Amino acid sequence: MTRTTAASEHRASRRRRVAGGRPMQVQVKFTEAEYQGVAVRAVAAGLTVPGYLALAGLRPEGVEASDIKAALINMRGVRRVLAGAANNLNQLTHKAHGTGEFDAALPVLMDALERITARVDGVVEDIAGLMGGGRR
Repeated sequence: MTRTTAASEHRASRRRRVAGGRPMQVQVKFTEAEYQGVAVRAVAAGLTVPGYLALAGLRPEGVEASDIKAALINMRGVRRVLAGAANNLNQLTHKAHGTGEFDAALPVLMDALERITARVDGVVEDIAGLMGGGRR
């Protein structure tokens, strides 16, 4: 993996913009082997190398990198499940508009959406706990 590959593959994973920008800049030098090790970890976390280094450096005391990785994986999983349920709801809505009848699967989907909402709330609490410097 080259430096440009690691950075360009994950441009969408940039940190949010802040008012006034981030005027402080740090230059870090690595050997090729060190860079490859950091780049692999950044890609695994779904981040750019600079984003990974910034988050690692800004991580609250007492929060392990594995906790953050687990929270990111859980968040991505919940997002996929929520996207699938939203797609199913759109399909059932389309069918209801076309036929004027509700599909028998609608109550089951609504129950699933309640469970997914609880999972989303749990993930948000986990991330809030990590941001505060401790485990949930």
